[in-house]
Amino acid sequence: MLGQLISEVRALDAFPKVEDSQREKSASGGIATLLVLAVLTYFTWGEFSTYFTPVQHHEFLVDHTINHELRINFDVTVAMACKYLTVDDIDVTGSQRHFDGTLKKIPTLFDTDQATDLRRERLLQVEGDLGNMAQFIRQSHKARKSRTTPSQGQIGAGKNNANEACRVVGSASVNKVAGNFHFTALGHGHGGAHTPHDAINFTHRVDVFSFGTPYPGLDNPLDNHFQSASSHMESFSYIMSVVPTIYSDAKHNVLITNQYAVRDFIKEYDEKYPRGVPGIFFRYDMEPISVRITESAPSLLRILTRLCAAVGGIFVCAGIAHRLLHAFVTGWFGDRFAKHSVYPLSK
Repeated sequence: MLGQLISEVRALDAFPKVEDSQREKSASGGIATLLVLAVLTYFTWGEFSTYFTPVQHHEFLVDHTINHELRINFDVTVAMACKYLTVDDIDVTGSQRHFDGTLKKIPTLFDTDQATDLRRERLLQVEGDLGNMAQFIRQSHKARKSRTTPSQGQIGAGKNNANEACRVVGSASVNKVAGNFHFTALGHGHGGAHTPHDAINFTHRVDVFSFGTPYPGLDNPLDNHFQSASSHMESFSYIMSVVPTIYSDAKHNVLITNQYAVRDFIKEYDEKYPRGVPGIFFRYDMEPISVRITESAPSLLRILTRLCAAVGGIFVCAGIAHRLLHAFVTGWFGDRFAKHSVYPLSK
């Protein structure tokens, strides 16, 4: 009974086996098989890369968030002594905040490190827009790798020490309205003992400047950039458009944060009769729209289904191509080539 059942099941076998003695193998079949395996490896790598690299979809919405606070994260190094530096914020509601007691001021030595000169990068972008893209790319790489010191015509980095600097690190909570977050010298724009002009130097490096919590793929335009002051009474203004952002990852975790675009302006004042305040000014304003970024990745079952379809299709197409090539070669050159006939997928 059991033997008869096994015989009937064997009769249903859709994958009949060919005895090894009935198979013929050749070098051309082996080469074709290696090519097929290479293609399959490439497709497999591509499918699993898609699985481990989620895709981000962007859409624009009216900003419905009701959060009234905006968090600013910063890591800025200014080429002047910490005792002269003050950090404040003023917004359109009239609120003023002084942050010296809630952030870290670390005396250090000023170095551009791996930061890129923002002014030079802007000029290189203009050259690139004019069509000289190859030169732009080469010069951009050189600029990013350079570790320059203040050039001739630029002021030093302090009154007594040419490399004296202050690294300011921290986070500040401000109102979610248009405002001005700024670094200035004591006695210039705010109270405190008057800072001597020859001690003022707003050459600076921005390692981090962001709004809210970062998410994968976020590009903060000011990160890893520096600008050099050409005089003691110089003002650097960054005009920022802050866009509320809702980020949802592939696991449906939602993060409400922000991203921004920026333009920069530089103004130099007369040291004897200054009509403005030297410093570094981050002027931000909130956009009325928000961006929703949804991260998606195909399921493992879908990846495996696509992979099986690709593997089967490549094997079938490779077998057909080899048979057609064999038939053409045999018909054109005669039966003397028949003995070299192989099917690349035979084992």
